[in-house]
Amino acid sequence: MTTQRLEVDSTAISAMSYDAELAVLSLTFHNGRTYSYRAVPTTIWTQLLVAESVGTYFNDFIRNRFDYSRVA
Repeated sequence: MTTQRLEVDSTAISAMSYDAELAVLSLTFHNGRTYSYRAVPTTIWTQLLVAESVGTYFNDFIRNRFDYSRVA
């Protein structure tokens, strides 16, 4: 089940959503580009939701750790 697209208060990321069935995390950055990250465990999504800084959490635990593709 895909979560609703959530707007976030971040200097890097403007919105995010997660599909638990497919383990796909979608992040939209302030530059307007959206990327889908594959094989992302639910624990990563849960921690991202409560992270003090979404951008820092992304850099530390998601960026360069999961396969991704740009969404057209």
